[in-house]
Amino acid sequence: MREYFEFYLPTKILAGFSALDNLGFELNILNIKKPLIVSDHVIEKVGVSGIVKNVLEQNGICFSEFLDVPLESSLETVEEIAEFFNKEKCDCLIAVGGGSVIDSAKGVRILLEYPNKKMIELSGADNLNTKFTTPLVVVPTTSGTGSEATLVAVIKDTQNHVKLPFLSYGMLPDLAILDPRSTISLSAKMTAATAMDALVHAIEAYIGTQKNPVSDSFAASAINLISKNVLLAIENPKDNVSRLNLAIASMLAGAAFSNSMVGIVHAIGHS
Repeated sequence: MREYFEFYLPTKILAGFSALDNLGFELNILNIKKPLIVSDHVIEKVGVSGIVKNVLEQNGICFSEFLDVPLESSLETVEEIAEFFNKEKCDCLIAVGGGSVIDSAKGVRILLEYPNKKMIELSGADNLNTKFTTPLVVVPTTSGTGSEATLVAVIKDTQNHVKLPFLSYGMLPDLAILDPRSTISLSAKMTAATAMDALVHAIEAYIGTQKNPVSDSFAASAINLISKNVLLAIENPKDNVSRLNLAIASMLAGAAFSNSMVGIVHAIGHS
């Protein structure tokens, strides 16, 4: 065992077959009056953001929505969402989507925290506050990136043709909701691909040089859940149990590598 280690996961996790139904209660606890739903048109089409909107309406919570998030998050998109957030006088971000949507919401959170700074000035590790004032709720629609439990966001700088990394404990969402209804529409191919993404996160976390007993338990649990559920979800996409288990595995893997870091696979990928 390491002589000293740290493990940090302040994100509250709601997981279960009707986890999204608790969103209104959680927002009331946070005293949220008008959240902004950040998503994309594909998620809107398959009905996941519709579930979120129904829950908000049932709880009498007004909201605005931004659906024009591209496949790859960009500085321009983040700036546009932040401007819309302020225009609509919102007080919370709800990211409903995959990695691009979640990273976009994380980027908006940075701009709201640092309104007089350019994002390129804030990229890198530990250049941000460890606590952000704008609450962030994440509803992942894939079981791969684990962004709902990571301190990382990657935003594309289209002008300079680079991807800017942001690493800070302040990037971690306040609330993550894992509900099988969010991933039920994933194709077999995307289910397999995203599960392999989570599996790589877990394996790299488990063999990383900064690993510790807590990250090991998260990583090992993720590997176990993925190995037992990925084929079930591929063969029967409507299987809520395997869908939920993959969502939990993705979160566990994300939390694991946020605390033990990733390795050579990601180093090669970033290059």
